[in-house]
Amino acid sequence: MTAFGHGVRLRGDMGELWLHGMKAGLVYRWTFSGWKADWRMEAERYKLDPLLYRGERREIQVRLSVHGNMIIGKGVVWNDCQADNTTHRGIVVKGTSLSWQKQRAVPAMAT
Repeated sequence: MTAFGHGVRLRGDMGELWLHGMKAGLVYRWTFSGWKADWRMEAERYKLDPLLYRGERREIQVRLSVHGNMIIGKGVVWNDCQADNTTHRGIVVKGTSLSWQKQRAVPAMAT
């Protein structure tokens, strides 16, 4: 993770795309840059479920795991993409809403 100006630059191997409270796809080898009011996520490859993503609504939620925590952002698919459950090259999502969710470790169980 690298901080710059008004935001961060992150990268990871796999992330999730969500619609209507359900996982609608995956992104592979992604980069994220920006901050909570202006961000951009690009992935080298993606896969979208045609039953959830139909293309007429381009809003989507991005969930990226970073160091045991989760970045959750609402954004818009910025480029043309295909939803056919097949892996394709390149997707860009730009957003204006972002949250950082800390994932807690599982509490220890008394034995």
